[in-house]
Amino acid sequence: MIWLTAAATAIGLAILVFGIWNPVRRPAGQNPLLDRVSFYSVGPGAALDDELERLNFYERMIQPRLTEVSGAIASRAPSVYMSGLEHSLVLAGRPYGLTAEAFVAIRVAGTVVSTALSAFLGYAVGSTLTGGAVALAVVLGALGAIGGWFGLGAWLQRSIVAHRREMLRALPDVVDFLVVAVDAGLNFDTALSRVVDRFDNPLTDGFRIALAEISLGRHRLDALEDFGRRSAIPELNTFIGMMVSSERMGVPVAQTLRIQAQDLRRRRAELASELAAQAPVKMTIPMVVLIFPTLWLILLGPSLLRLLAGGGL
Repeated sequence: MIWLTAAATAIGLAILVFGIWNPVRRPAGQNPLLDRVSFYSVGPGAALDDELERLNFYERMIQPRLTEVSGAIASRAPSVYMSGLEHSLVLAGRPYGLTAEAFVAIRVAGTVVSTALSAFLGYAVGSTLTGGAVALAVVLGALGAIGGWFGLGAWLQRSIVAHRREMLRALPDVVDFLVVAVDAGLNFDTALSRVVDRFDNPLTDGFRIALAEISLGRHRLDALEDFGRRSAIPELNTFIGMMVSSERMGVPVAQTLRIQAQDLRRRRAELASELAAQAPVKMTIPMVVLIFPTLWLILLGPSLLRLLAGGGL
């Protein structure tokens, strides 16, 4: 209990010091609000006060500190690792708006916290039960460090898989809507804009980014091809490649979309059949581990109790 009280007191003091350290008191040139005010050539008096009033506690006091810490940690990380991590975050749909620097900072912080908690737990249990407090604290601290570091990596990989699954699930419906819109007389850009307004999923988010790049002056085919490469999904990349090829060769867009819609519906039916065929195999393990022992216990339990009591069946 004394260790828990000391740990809680230390955490509270750290939060208090962290909150009192106001980012407005930093020297000039290091405050993002002052930099923004100077960029737009506005006097740093009332405009800065109004800007600070609009920001919440997290944006004023916590976020600048996290940005500094994440930048310091990322500057010491290998550039190859940071580029690969940025690519993984893009494939995952950038969950919670994370950047590579922020993810590295959270990963390091999570590793440190899990190591400290595991070591504290090992020391408390060891000093109470076995007496080997230091050894148990070291072992559990190492396990906590491994779990904290690789746990966030596993979460990122699961986010990538879930993001791809959602995009594949939304692709046939989006293509069907494009077919209907183009058949109704809209061109491809307008139909794609209607799709973005109609649906809200990771696939339309990617198309929304492509449309924003097009509106800023980038060539439409280049923006779509870049989106297909970023997604790293073969089906989506094939669809975008077919649309780009039809545009360059002069093939009617409606015909290409119709062919793609039929192919995607066929693939979705094949995937559903494949998953249905895998269901009995996947159900075997829970049946053997959970259901069968329960049935045998219910059926043979009374007979076993009689045998153990010395009676007959």
